[in-house]
Amino acid sequence: LAGLNVHVVTLARDASGSKRNVGKFKEVAQSVAWRPDGRLIAAGDAGGTLHLIDAKSGATLRRLAGGHEPRSACRGACWLEGGSLAAAGGDGSVVLWDASTGAAVRKVTKAHADSCAAVASFQGTLVASCGYDGLARLWDLRTGGGAARTFAHGFKVEAVVACGGDRLATAGGRDVCVWDALDGKAPIHRFRDAHARACGALCVDAERQRLVSAGLDGLVKVHS
Repeated sequence: LAGLNVHVVTLARDASGSKRNVGKFKEVAQSVAWRPDGRLIAAGDAGGTLHLIDAKSGATLRRLAGGHEPRSACRGACWLEGGSLAAAGGDGSVVLWDASTGAAVRKVTKAHADSCAAVASFQGTLVASCGYDGLARLWDLRTGGGAARTFAHGFKVEAVVACGGDRLATAGGRDVCVWDALDGKAPIHRFRDAHARACGALCVDAERQRLVSAGLDGLVKVHS
């Protein structure tokens, strides 16, 4: 992400690579999410629109707009089984979209009391969200209703990710927490002061055995 541009970078084993722009944006790009098959990219912008982009050609296929309040950024997205998408809004909302029709299927207006920072697919059908209210939540957006679980991280939560089995991980403040998604009462483990400054990003390796975090201290760390 770089301003109004989304770049796809291809890396080679000899450390060479290439970079190309995909999509067209009038608002600053906020987030990207690849569909598991690698063919589509969902990119959210600062105006609240979610762009569906053909990863090969770079063409914008569809724009999903109106899910969040006006001028509330689409801060994150994730793909679910069946081709649906969940999106996180700066207004605290979580929206479920049908990517094939562009229709908003369901909206949780106040999923978080403050900005919803990110969403992640959990076991293909559930959605994990996190927000600046210090909470992460697990939702079944297919059926509606309230959150199935709530996880009290304790700081503004910037990132959430499924990390294998029934586990979730959250990042916020300087800490990274690992949770049992079926319980949620307390973290299985808290990596205290994982970073010297705020931790803002999380991902897992291909085997979902190791967590990788990035912080404003300029470091990327591996946790196992």
